[in-house]
Amino acid sequence: MNIQMQQQLERKLLSSEKKRILILISIFLFAIGYRAIDVFFFQMDEEAGRIQSFSTAWLFPFSLILFELFSLFYINKRLRKKSTGLPVVMQYLNTTLEICLPSLIMSVVAIQYPALMVLRSPVLNIYFFFIILSTLRLNFWLSFYCGFLAALSCTLMS
Repeated sequence: MNIQMQQQLERKLLSSEKKRILILISIFLFAIGYRAIDVFFFQMDEEAGRIQSFSTAWLFPFSLILFELFSLFYINKRLRKKSTGLPVVMQYLNTTLEICLPSLIMSVVAIQYPALMVLRSPVLNIYFFFIILSTLRLNFWLSFYCGFLAALSCTLMS
């Protein structure tokens, strides 16, 4: 493959990564909006209010959005400089952080509320978004690693 085609491919991969990040940010902004409407317009009982405290219901989406905004800033910087694609190590590090952050939050919730079945909650479905969106990176091994890490996290939590 000649150098010009390789550079075009890497720019398209950066563009695809940017779309993936924007989709994730949109999903979590929607989740925050939904949570805000639920909290401010509908009455909750005391137990639901404790479970949906700041650390469990708000910390995860905000921290993930912050991480993704940092990633988006980095991608845009590379696109402006017309530099090559993301280093493979950075992609694996990004995937590891995206999978381990929900696992960490779910383990904190499971420790705070042992009676709450975290693995039966809808929060577990967040892994599917990360695995599906990992295919936008066009790297089979990275998607495989993402799925493997999600399965490992769920297995360790059970």
